[in-house]
Amino acid sequence: MNLIISTLQQTLFFLPLTLGVYLSYRILAVTDLTVDGTFVLGAATFAYSVTHGVNQYISMLLAILAGMVIGALVALMQKIVKINSLIAGILATFMLYSVNFRVMGRPNISLLDSNIILQYLQTSHTLILFVVTITFTILLFAAICYFLHSRIGMLLRAYGSNTNLVQTMGKSTTLLLMFGLAISNGLAALCGVINAQIDGYADLNMGLGMALTAIGAVVIGGHLTNKLFYRKTKFNALMGCCSCLFGTALYFFAMNFFLACGINPIYLKLLLGIVLIGFLGTAKYSNRGEVYA
Repeated sequence: MNLIISTLQQTLFFLPLTLGVYLSYRILAVTDLTVDGTFVLGAATFAYSVTHGVNQYISMLLAILAGMVIGALVALMQKIVKINSLIAGILATFMLYSVNFRVMGRPNISLLDSNIILQYLQTSHTLILFVVTITFTILLFAAICYFLHSRIGMLLRAYGSNTNLVQTMGKSTTLLLMFGLAISNGLAALCGVINAQIDGYADLNMGLGMALTAIGAVVIGGHLTNKLFYRKTKFNALMGCCSCLFGTALYFFAMNFFLACGINPIYLKLLLGIVLIGFLGTAKYSNRGEVYA
């Protein structure tokens, strides 16, 4: 039971990042690794602002906006400078290390002495924290489903399916990519804020491997939902969000299972990497030519 509860909590705290990667990797068909850096940027901006007397809700908004700005700039790198999306994400993450260090002013910032709502609920009202997290997840799912079925959401889906079609419609592919990556990295920054509050600190290295983990969760979740629940005939945003939830839950279940078995934490990343290789390889082989949710 402790394993299940721990897995569920970690899944819900990590879910905004997975949904952000879902928007870029599945909807826009862009492999954007910038989320490794914007995850940390969100945590760093929030921690710096809160520890300097800024209201925690304003600090959260500033952190999300910072992530959105970086996402838009990465889109410009791809469209204006003509840099490959994968290289642009790696380059942005490389540069964000210095930016995040400059924001925090030191390698890490402790939030244990700050009066932060999620941290307070975690220590004093765990049941209320669970209810709040579930409610937030439902609202986030509803917002993303509404967004993806809106006019701008359909344009983003069209961009990922056929960029030339969007151009013939007279729409700016640059603006669409900027908007899509801004939303994606804004969600990554939000995830960084949430995890900084729960963990009680922001650290320069807390985003290491987050992009790969989220991409693995998206692919694994899509593979599972397609195999277990339905064969897709048309786009279903809710099923896409649920696939992110399932994939993220499976990843954290594997991590907690290894820890519960007494595996040395030094080898945890190695084992989780092997698990991801297994699932990603199976998904690629089984779904060749099949479109994910």
